[in-house]
Amino acid sequence: MMFDDSRERGNLMHWNVDRGFGFIARDNGGERIFVHVNTLQHASIWAPQFGMRLEFQPVPEARDPRRFRAVDLRILA
Repeated sequence: MMFDDSRERGNLMHWNVDRGFGFIARDNGGERIFVHVNTLQHASIWAPQFGMRLEFQPVPEARDPRRFRAVDLRILA
């Protein structure tokens, strides 16, 4: 698979099981990215693990376009 330069990579650095969301630390050192349980399940990720390597598409949040969320996740081996 080729790496699309609009996509980013990072590690899952926080996961709140009770609330169903977490954050990804970007490889480029930018602000962390919000990720919701539905996005993980859509990518067939059922048990998120701390440090999991991911590729994702960052998209602006509807309520605050200065913040981003991860969509179209893929696990990196």
